[in-house]
Amino acid sequence: MDLIVDDYSHEITSQSIIELQNLTKWQYEKYGEWTTIIGGWAVWAYYQESFGSRDIDIVLPDDDSKKVEITDSYFPSNDIKIKYEDPFQKEYHYGKDIFTPKGHDEIVFDLFDPEKTRPDPDGLGVTVDWKWMTKFSKEQPIGKDAFIQVPDPELLLPVKMIAGLSRIEELKRTDNPKRKRSKIWKDYYDVGILAKHVDFNQEQLLEHMNRIGFTRDLVTRFLDGYIERYDTLEQAGTTLMTVTDKIPSLE
Repeated sequence: MDLIVDDYSHEITSQSIIELQNLTKWQYEKYGEWTTIIGGWAVWAYYQESFGSRDIDIVLPDDDSKKVEITDSYFPSNDIKIKYEDPFQKEYHYGKDIFTPKGHDEIVFDLFDPEKTRPDPDGLGVTVDWKWMTKFSKEQPIGKDAFIQVPDPELLLPVKMIAGLSRIEELKRTDNPKRKRSKIWKDYYDVGILAKHVDFNQEQLLEHMNRIGFTRDLVTRFLDGYIERYDTLEQAGTTLMTVTDKIPSLE
């Protein structure tokens, strides 16, 4: 639980939501469309008493010129910079430096190209087309005069489950296990939040899970992950039975 207190404290998430509000308002004023968001802020949009998020996960527009304007114009104008992750400058992300009472921190902007599909380096056997995040989505308010496009909950739930399963595999080879464990904790917490507070269309949920390639084994593997992360259920105010009842067992 200390991981969540540190990584998803109000001092961090309150700055992240402002960045998200500013971005989506800019995109709406510029192009007449709200920003498409996945990840923790998308979950929060369905239940705004939850933790929220520190990072901002953006599905970029289809139009190449709009993509470039975000990365080459909006980002530099708002102190969002390229941060290289290796000495050869092959791996990088976009981030904004922030400061809290505990010192320096960072809001990471993860970008997803709608022309691509999610890689499956961990061999889960699943496929996620980032275009689906916009195709199957709805507007949700995130503050005064600010909205975002978020995936339908029936799509967001399995995508969150995949994130958790994939990060569990990544944990075996990461150089930063503390942050990875924190992200896994958050994935399980977010699934608990959705299970408790969203009334899913079970037919649509099953359709999305089949489209992605979910199997009964993957569902079981995910649910088994709650054994060592039981406190995520307590923090989400739900139970393993509630989560299990909401997720189709598949064939």
